[in-house]
Amino acid sequence: MILILWILFSQSRADEKFSKGVNMAAFLIENPDKFIDQARISEILNHIRKEKWNCFLFGDPYFALKKIVSPAGVKYFLSVPKNCEKYFKDSPGLSKTDYSIIPEQKFYSAASLKYIPSKINYDNPKMHENEGAALQALIRYSDKTPFESNIKMLTWADSKERAEKILWLKPKKSAVFDFFHKIFDNKNRVAVSIKELKDIFLQ
Repeated sequence: MILILWILFSQSRADEKFSKGVNMAAFLIENPDKFIDQARISEILNHIRKEKWNCFLFGDPYFALKKIVSPAGVKYFLSVPKNCEKYFKDSPGLSKTDYSIIPEQKFYSAASLKYIPSKINYDNPKMHENEGAALQALIRYSDKTPFESNIKMLTWADSKERAEKILWLKPKKSAVFDFFHKIFDNKNRVAVSIKELKDIFLQ
């Protein structure tokens, strides 16, 4: 009986984890340098978990920062749980968007980073039209450092082989699903500071 209850509880948490990543609102960031400096992300995350968030049942709240790189240019996005939109809807330099951040009907390759990279080369090999790469950092409040984070890379192209070639890391099949559904993986979490976030997103 205890085992059955534990399985049901674990499944409930897994389902909630999935839905939390999917049910997010997206904002286009016009000035990522200024936003990361002034958005008070750590303060807001800490406030949310103290307000009404059930951390035992749902896990700690987190946001997603994305950098999208393609031959057409670079775009930055912030995704937050829909019930947290109020903290950002009037922020200068942010605009809510329904923009499809990652193109559909492509071949994808992805990997998780277990460290903070000193440099990310988005142009080796040189991307063709309709190809691209995305850096994603899921960030949540931490008592010891400003944030705990999952950092993932995703690439896309018109063939699996080409997508894997653009990705400069060893691909992991489950990482594609985790990227799209913003699943926070505790096994791959890393401590990250505001400066490190800026360094990896603005390089």
